[in-house]
Formats: sequence, structure tokens, C-alpha cells
Amino acid sequence: MQPMPTAVVCGNDVLALGAHIEAAALGIPVPRDLSIVGIDDLEFASHLSPPLTTLSGPATEMGRLAARQIMSRLIGEPVPDHVRLEAKLIVRGTTDRCRNPATR
Repeated sequence: MQPMPTAVVCGNDVLALGAHIEAAALGIPVPRDLSIVGIDDLEFASHLSPPLTTLSGPATEMGRLAARQIMSRLIGEPVPDHVRLEAKLIVRGTTDRCRNPATR
């Protein structure tokens, strides 16, 4: 038998919700056997059982920067290769310390 993953990091909270639902359907206890993390901190994230651990980023600032870069490219102005923005980890009930998969 192959070792099972101990954590899933999803590209957004909607995918994390799907992982949360599927884990429940398969009888996989979250977070005891599987930690799940999403990204976006959508409104429903704090209302799941257990509540979803997620990353929250500055969505408005990301949109503004993206629009500025598109406009700059269209008029031939240089744009930076990378832009660093702060994200906040919001730890809730879907994460726990990693357990040894061999002891499950």
C-alpha cells in the first residue's frame, strides 16, 4: 500500500471545499489524517466544520497591479518581472501537525 498524503494545499478555497467534502465522503478525518489549506479566505471558509485554514492576500492590490502592468505593456513601458505582496496565513481547524503516515 502506498503512503497517503498528509496535507493538501489547494489553489483556492473552492477547491479546498471540494477536498474537504471528498475527505469526509472517504472517511478521512480532517485534520487528524489530512490537513487541507485553501487560498482566498472566502466567506464560507470560517463556517465549515472544521473551519478551513487559508491564505488571504490583498486581492484589490493584486487587481490594481495587474491592470497597471497590462496598461504599461500596451503602451510599451517596462514592467517588473516580479512583484512581492504580503499574504496572511489564517490558521483554522483543517490543519494539524504532520503525523507519521506509517502509524495510521
